[in-house]
Amino acid sequence: IRPEYLPADPVDRLEHPPGRVVQCDLWFPAPKIAVGFGQETMLPVLVMVAAFSRFIAAVMLPSRQTMDLVAGMWQLLSQNFTAIPHELWWDNEAGIGRRGRLTESVTALMGTLGSRLVQLKPYDPESKGMVERANRYLETSFLPGR
Repeated sequence: IRPEYLPADPVDRLEHPPGRVVQCDLWFPAPKIAVGFGQETMLPVLVMVAAFSRFIAAVMLPSRQTMDLVAGMWQLLSQNFTAIPHELWWDNEAGIGRRGRLTESVTALMGTLGSRLVQLKPYDPESKGMVERANRYLETSFLPGR
C-alpha cells in the first residue's frame, strides 16, 4: 500500500526534543533492605529517564518525604544528567504536591533550576511510559542479576 493510503497509526507517539523532558517516578523493589538494629524495610528508588535519549538514572531514598525527593532529584540532575531539563514530569506523588499545587521545597528547587514541574493526571501510566518501562526493566532484568 502506498504511504498516503495507509490508515492512521492508532498509537500516539510523543517526540521529545533533546533536553526538554525528564520523566520521574518512584519504584519500590521487592527485597527488603537492612536499615539497622535488625530492622528491614522496603525503600523507594527515585527513577528518572531523559525522554529524548532514554538515559536512566536512579537513586535509593530513605523515604518518600519531600526533602528526600528534592535531594534525590538534585543528586541525579547534578551528578548523573549533568544538565537541567526544561520540564520534569511527575504523577501525583504526595511528596511533590497534590492537585496541581507543589510543595514549598519543590517550588524552590524548580525556581533554582529554572525548570517546570508538570504533574500528570492520576492513574495514567501511559503519559510517562518511558519511566514506567525503566521501572519494569529494573524489576525484571537489573534486580535479578544482583
